Amino acid sequence: MRDFCHRCTARGGWYPLRPVQRLPAVPAVPAVPAVLAVVVLAMMAGVAACKLVQTGGGTSAPMAESYDKPSDFAGEWVGESNGVLGALMIKSLGSGRYYGQFAGDDGQTRFVINMQQPLVTSVGGGDPLPGNLVRFTWQDGRGGRGDGWVLINPEDSALTGEIRVGSQGHAMDFVRVDEG
Repeated sequence: MRDFCHRCTARGGWYPLRPVQRLPAVPAVPAVPAVLAVVVLAMMAGVAACKLVQTGGGTSAPMAESYDKPSDFAGEWVGESNGVLGALMIKSLGSGRYYGQFAGDDGQTRFVINMQQPLVTSVGGGDPLPGNLVRFTWQDGRGGRGDGWVLINPEDSALTGEIRVGSQGHAMDFVRVDEG
């Protein structure tokens, strides 16, 4: 390869061009570390996606567990949702499904919730039991809607969880009204 070239100018003269400058050769980078980094990132993204699916698409719900007996969310509860005191009535719709109505003591806050309760295999194995967690969607009939979750304690006497309003999560805490 020639380092110099000559060109003809419009006046008929010839002149040399500058030498062709060559860039230094880049050493070959092994592809294994780059591929490994991509694989690790993809695995981390997959784990994060699985956690989002397990927790209901982004809510901060814990994993469901099972107690010695099936958890039962049906009944009358009093407590607080998003800072509003009120009553929550929950009715069973069949295996693992519940319908609830919240009525705030303020006379203005009302919404309905559709609850789903997963079956959970206990640590010792055996048949799956209804777990201590329900995930729900809610709507107030005036355009407000969201999702959330609640956990029930082993005695089926208290609920605690989170209701999401827009992108904000707020506390939900209830105790069961004694039937006696």
